[in-house]
Amino acid sequence: MGGKNRELTPEEEAAELAKPGAHPEWETDLPADLQKAIQDYLEGIRTQVTYLDCLWDELYGSINANQWGWEITKEQADYLRAKYLFEQEEEPFLPIDSML
Repeated sequence: MGGKNRELTPEEEAAELAKPGAHPEWETDLPADLQKAIQDYLEGIRTQVTYLDCLWDELYGSINANQWGWEITKEQADYLRAKYLFEQEEEPFLPIDSML
């Protein structure tokens, strides 16, 4: 067995999420509240806190607030949501009007 099909430990999962993604430039110079929300979420994953859903909500809200406050771009917000909050293997969301 090569170990490729095993589940990641919480420490490994947090470390994987913390690695720079496809757009590392979108992960630098973030507003302080957003950076704190990311760090708190990663620490929650690593330590398996019982309130991870609250940290998830906090991160989601911080991304949204910074997007709508023009602190980060929509593309940057979408990237951060996809990287930290949603499974990256999913197909990209298509707006309903694109199906018409």
